[in-house]
Amino acid sequence: MAAAPSRCLLVTGPPGVGKTTLVMRVLETLRSSHLHLAVRGFYTREVRENGERVGFEVVTLDGRSGPLASSRIRRLP
Repeated sequence: MAAAPSRCLLVTGPPGVGKTTLVMRVLETLRSSHLHLAVRGFYTREVRENGERVGFEVVTLDGRSGPLASSRIRRLP
């Protein structure tokens, strides 16, 4: 059996317009209506301290996460 063709989707826009909400709702819909569909990808989430954005983490659609960028990490000389 041949693999189904892959499709990629990139969602962009300014902060706060609902990109992550859109991705999560589409994912929920796909998972509930296509039980055997393999959906892969990631989104980024802000990391905030005391109301200030200090970085981003990457979150995979299977639930793993890790740091992507941070203003709190010291650069090496």
